[in-house]
Amino acid sequence: MILSFDDGCLNFIESVLPVIKNNKIKCNLNLIGHSLENQTPPFTIGLSDALKHIDDDTARNSRISGFSPTVSPFQRRNKWNIELINYLKMRSIESRKKILEDSSSDNIL
Repeated sequence: MILSFDDGCLNFIESVLPVIKNNKIKCNLNLIGHSLENQTPPFTIGLSDALKHIDDDTARNSRISGFSPTVSPFQRRNKWNIELINYLKMRSIESRKKILEDSSSDNIL
């Protein structure tokens, strides 16, 4: 058996790698070329970090084209964040950029 890890995040190196090495476990770490080339976090991680800095009122009043969450950010903020991340990551890069630009220009996000 080989464990597989995605995105190559720093927390893997800090938290998981010592356990893997100590127990001689085989693993595969998948890296995102774009993130390595541009020295930026993967899209979903960057968005997740950004959403942590948006207050609840801003999140509640946000209007993001095509996004229909099953919960309000006021009720369950973490679930709302995950739904937004999942909604955006399923869009093409061009579509994501347009959605985020439109939201940004309206001072929504």
